[in-house]
Amino acid sequence: MAKDPKQPLNTRIKDLVDRMTLEEKIGQMVQIDRSVASADVMNKYFIGSILSGGGSVPKPQATAKDWM
Repeated sequence: MAKDPKQPLNTRIKDLVDRMTLEEKIGQMVQIDRSVASADVMNKYFIGSILSGGGSVPKPQATAKDWM
């Protein structure tokens, strides 16, 4: 139902949230710094977002390629 665009948005949201585990819900509220992000961490803890700021850079004068 969550992916059915014919359903009202609130119905779709409730369906999705109802199917999420407590761990997934908590993970979606967590933001970690890019320096500790890895595929394993993202998958294991269902991380909601990654912070790339506050002085956390891949290296001084980082290029777009460095950020990728």
